Amino acid sequence: MQGLGTTTRTVSDGTRKAELGGKEPVLEEHGQRTSRAGDTSTGEAGGGGAPSAYAIDPTWSMPRNKKYEPRLRELMQYVHRCEEPYEKGTTFTREQLLELKPEHIEGWLKMKAYGTDCPDIENGDRPIHARSSSLENSKKSVSFFMPNKHPQWCNGQGNPTKSSLLAEMIKDVKLFEVRGEGSESKAKRQERNVTAAGGTKQKYYRCNHVWKIIKRLINSGHNHHMACNKIHQVYGHDLSVTKIIAALIREKHRYMPFDCHPNLRV
Repeated sequence: MQGLGTTTRTVSDGTRKAELGGKEPVLEEHGQRTSRAGDTSTGEAGGGGAPSAYAIDPTWSMPRNKKYEPRLRELMQYVHRCEEPYEKGTTFTREQLLELKPEHIEGWLKMKAYGTDCPDIENGDRPIHARSSSLENSKKSVSFFMPNKHPQWCNGQGNPTKSSLLAEMIKDVKLFEVRGEGSESKAKRQERNVTAAGGTKQKYYRCNHVWKIIKRLINSGHNHHMACNKIHQVYGHDLSVTKIIAALIREKHRYMPFDCHPNLRV
């Protein structure tokens, strides 16, 4: 694929066919093979692809949206089975977009969520790669470019992103998330990372305070055994190290500004 820079490129059927060595791009779905030249899929309610009348509109041009276009390029790369991604600025024709079926979009979304467009749920495949909210956003992005963006998908016509097939697929992903078998939410990941970082920081703070008191005792003439023994004398020899550290932290705030028990001051 040649570099385009800022040039807008229209991907025609002939161009795509030439890039694939003269072969029509195909997509296997539910036991059928869908060809861009003649679609044999039935959609949700049968009836095949959109009628030719829908494909003839010389006044139509693909709308532009910098936020949504990357998702459309990803989808078309998946549908056309391209090894290289479509470049920024690529324009798809109305005819190409009308060829999209719910099965195409479902396979693409499954690839994003499961890592495969044919997940084997019985053998443990789970949607661990993308959240249902991300799939909803991807579906919304693609819907923006559909020539028939408003009508529901029916009898092989309308907006394929509004198919019940996609709604059910995303619903299944949500159920896995509820069970804790899906992709972890960004909020939970951030909370976990903050908690881990906070725990490490707190642990360092507590140990640093204890060593500061021991160092102070050593500098006053105690050896390290005497310093530790003095701390045990204040808090009791039967207390665990963890409880002694907790007591030292409490008394740091209790005896401000001296930051330790009176018997440990030197």
